Amino acid sequence: MKKLALIPTLGLCGTLLLVGCATDDGPTAPVAAPQLEISDGAHEGNEHFYFLPPMVDQPSHSGTFDGSLKPEVQICIWDGSDCGAPLDIYNTETGPGSETVRVGPEDEHYIVNWHTDYILENFELADGEVYRIRVIAGAGVLGHADVEVVENGRDLKNVDTDEYIPLLDGRTLPIKFRIEEGAVGYHEIVSVQNTGACTVDASGTAYCWGRNWHGKLGDGTTTNSSSPVAVLGGHTWRSVEVGGRHTCGVTTDNDAYCWGWNGMGQLGDGSTADQLTPVPVTGGHKFQSVSAAGQHTCGLTQDGDAYCWGWNGNGQLGDGTTTYYSVTPVAVIGGHTFQSLHAQHRTACAITTDGTAFCWGDNRQGQLGVGYASNGERTPVAVTGGHRFRSLNNEWMATCGTTTSGDGYCWGRNRGGQLGAGYMSDYQPTPVAVIGGHTFQYVSAGSNYGESSCGLTTDGAVFCWGGNYHGQLGRGFTSSYELTPAAVIGGHTFRSVSTGGRTACGATTADEVYCWGRNNFGQVGDGTLTDRSSPVFVLDLDPSTP
Repeated sequence: MKKLALIPTLGLCGTLLLVGCATDDGPTAPVAAPQLEISDGAHEGNEHFYFLPPMVDQPSHSGTFDGSLKPEVQICIWDGSDCGAPLDIYNTETGPGSETVRVGPEDEHYIVNWHTDYILENFELADGEVYRIRVIAGAGVLGHADVEVVENGRDLKNVDTDEYIPLLDGRTLPIKFRIEEGAVGYHEIVSVQNTGACTVDASGTAYCWGRNWHGKLGDGTTTNSSSPVAVLGGHTWRSVEVGGRHTCGVTTDNDAYCWGWNGMGQLGDGSTADQLTPVPVTGGHKFQSVSAAGQHTCGLTQDGDAYCWGWNGNGQLGDGTTTYYSVTPVAVIGGHTFQSLHAQHRTACAITTDGTAFCWGDNRQGQLGVGYASNGERTPVAVTGGHRFRSLNNEWMATCGTTTSGDGYCWGRNRGGQLGAGYMSDYQPTPVAVIGGHTFQYVSAGSNYGESSCGLTTDGAVFCWGGNYHGQLGRGFTSSYELTPAAVIGGHTFRSVSTGGRTACGATTADEVYCWGRNNFGQVGDGTLTDRSSPVFVLDLDPSTP
């Protein structure tokens, strides 16, 4: 992220990167500004996301434009450390004054016009107030730009045209941006862990099914369910992730909630009391994602900061200690800015904005990928090999990642062949390539219990490998182990996959959820307790579409 030395201004003048004010006698020196930022591919941010003129100078880019997304643009007041509730929200369907985010395929960009008069009708724009423009796609923030209201801005310079233009109240700011393939981090639409699963449908309603230990299904009971049940509370969810005995999610307002078992403070609500319905995570942070593990939880804020809470016996909170547990979020130290994060069992891993992978916590099976085994690492350590990753997933004592070029790598426990390297071993402390020559979007690591992993290729096919005692490889039969990736049958085209325990689930491009594998607690979600060796239909994520 690049710190701005010059004062940008709100859309009142129609541009972002502006170079100071002017009087009747000519331009004056810029007024000192707070810590304003632009984060995009031209300013040390996501290398496949760019703001475009008139907000900034024309950037240099070389990727392939992705016009298939449904990005959301949020505008909030920025206090220098956090964003308040969004003042304006624009997406591809709705927005203030019927304004929406649109795609310009010929010019290869997205655009939404921010009509500042809408804010003027509802808020007083104070001199020096800073606003942050965020662009969100999937479950994460792609980038942001800060704008400031200035006291004397009658004439300001537009960096695109190199001309001075009048400052007028109510000016419309065209927010244009380019999203390229590879910009959006992978998002587990369906989350599977051990004996349960959860998903979010098109309306933002969360559903869970399977074993209901300590109320982790969020329906107000502790009764198991072999079919999806709605999570209570009336929230509109952006994403939900199920853990061992608890579940957490992020709403469309970027607030984090958790529910279920809380014996180690993993709900982050300041207590150790179980909760049968969602309760807010304390601290006032705005999250882009949260990841529920076995007995701890980690979250990634909209600004790329990592926080963790719950049990810390192996240093999995990343705060430099092994303090027994924390009932509130503590900051992961190291000064990294992360683009994605995943926590599981006693570890956590995250990817920085430059694609470097870091892990921390339990390392007894080499699951941190740092070249050795240890009881635990209390702060983030870099995964060896020099790979640049776009996604990571860790499960029990194994971790898998996908590089920016689509290669799959796994490390850690390999007693069931879950690393996909073509052999079984005790453990592997450095990344090894998943064989088969596939180009992956994402690889979901196999757990200690199920010892199987699955990967989603760029053309929507799912391949699985490892243990298959309950049909969790989705091949239509059961077997002991499969040491190389084999295609899941059924002819579906997937856009998400998740493995956990001995069950796997995926969401298709037709917005349907399918699951397969072990089903002793109803975690397949088809209304039965019968194991399934091939994908079975569970839920329609968007019943409004034919």
